[in-house]
Order: sequence, then structure tokens, then C-alpha cells
Amino acid sequence: MEENNKLIELEIKKIEFWNSALTKVEPILNYFTQKISKHDAPIAKSSIWLGALIIIVILGLSFWLVVIDKLDSSAFTFVIGTIIGYLIAITKIFHKTE
Repeated sequence: MEENNKLIELEIKKIEFWNSALTKVEPILNYFTQKISKHDAPIAKSSIWLGALIIIVILGLSFWLVVIDKLDSSAFTFVIGTIIGYLIAITKIFHKTE
């Protein structure tokens, strides 16, 4: 009987701890949610163009290294696969499934 009371008290302390922790985190999450929702389209467009430019430069330089035999074609395939995986992961930002 006494063990059950101790377990119940322990569970109550856990609940109080998580409640206090989550009430401290909630204002931070609200702040970041408001900052994200206030971004304008030009910022997003410029960052998309910058990202595309970086990807094109990486692909172009790695292709040039393959052409002059400084990089193996399998390494170039790895670079392409990595970039495709990155692009697929990034699309989750733009296509939210809710």
C-alpha cells in the first residue's frame, strides 16, 4: 500500500515537472511560429534562387572534375544522389501534408 502511494507521488511529481517545463517552452514556440509566419515571399524567393545557384555550382564543378579525370564518375553519381535526396527532403517545407 505504501509503495503504491510512493509510485503515485512519483507520477504526480513527473506530471508537475513536465507541466512546468512545457509552460516554459510554449512562449518560445509561439515566438518562432510568429517569426516564420511573418516572412515575406521575396525572402523565400531569394533564398530559393541562392540555393539553386549553389546546387548548380556544385554540380557544374563536380562535372568539370569528372571531365578532366580528377573525380571518379561514381563519386559524381554520389553527389547527384545526395543533392536529389536533399531536394526531396526540402520539399517537405513547401508541401505540408496535414
